Amino acid sequence: MKPIFRIACINFLLLSFCLAPVIAISTYTTQDAADFLYDQWQNNSIGFLAGTLAIDPDHIPTTLELVGPSIAVAKVQFYYLDHQDLESANVEGTILIRYSRTDGNLAYTYLSSQKTLMFYHLDATKPVGIYIMVQKNQYRNLLNNFWLSSLQLVGVGVQQYFLLHDDDTTLLPTLSNQGEGTNPVPILGGGASGPAGINTIPIGDPGLGFWEFLYNIADAPSYSLCFSNEDVCIEDINDAVDLPIELTTLTLTVENLENTYLGMNQVTVRFSQTGYPSFRLLLQTDFSVILPFKLYANQCEIPYNSPFNPWQPPMSACNPASISMGVSQQDLDHAAEGTYRATITVEILSGL
Repeated sequence: MKPIFRIACINFLLLSFCLAPVIAISTYTTQDAADFLYDQWQNNSIGFLAGTLAIDPDHIPTTLELVGPSIAVAKVQFYYLDHQDLESANVEGTILIRYSRTDGNLAYTYLSSQKTLMFYHLDATKPVGIYIMVQKNQYRNLLNNFWLSSLQLVGVGVQQYFLLHDDDTTLLPTLSNQGEGTNPVPILGGGASGPAGINTIPIGDPGLGFWEFLYNIADAPSYSLCFSNEDVCIEDINDAVDLPIELTTLTLTVENLENTYLGMNQVTVRFSQTGYPSFRLLLQTDFSVILPFKLYANQCEIPYNSPFNPWQPPMSACNPASISMGVSQQDLDHAAEGTYRATITVEILSGL
């Protein structure tokens, strides 16, 4: 499984301090590409693993609930380029949940018009797999349009989200690359920002036929992040009161832009400070003393620990964003004297 995040860090005042909290929480990890290699012969379907859910053994869910339209009604959407025009086609599909039982057996459940799954003797030591399945005949007919064709298949998406319950009413928190909490988690949670936004991922191996390499399928995106200056020293924090002061430049590189469909797509990132609920500078001699601050990218305020898009399409191979910070006069007036420091982490919300 490839990592969800590509990470870059910026350190204020030369040194860094990170305090990771101890949290018991279910974690949802999404896949990097839609590889249609999972067969269910009894249903004449083929699909891909969208993500895995690692269960917190201290809070074992009894129910997984789907949010959004039934996939049997909404279908699975495939996006493709017809020259410069983005088009879509629908294929009948379902969501397949696979989990381990305490007796050692695997359980498989299709969710289509059915919107909830009651776990039966769930083994919390093994992950739950969430698959997107499509009808093989319909999928094969769709792929025939891209056989030695100028049409380019670029992504697949569904709009479903899920929630975990430990009974009929109590929601359990889940951590994914869309954040932490009890809000609905996208099944294609925050993958490569494709034509349908965060619920779209690139096509990988189409999974049908010996001649699959002749299907015209776009390459998966390849990203990297870097700061022009990773260690920033602010001599006089008063300079950040009236107007944000520039700290560094964050550059997103699309390493295979010429072979991807991402030029008109939005790529989202997330800024956070490990172990803390908001941006804050920490007093070197007493980490309980803080100075709140705001971060900006291209003069737009960056929301803390939430998906954010500093770059507007069309994307290029190299996409810079000026990063600056500001503090309020009130917070500065109440701040203790001394040297403060912080480490900011930026994650690309791609990589399903």
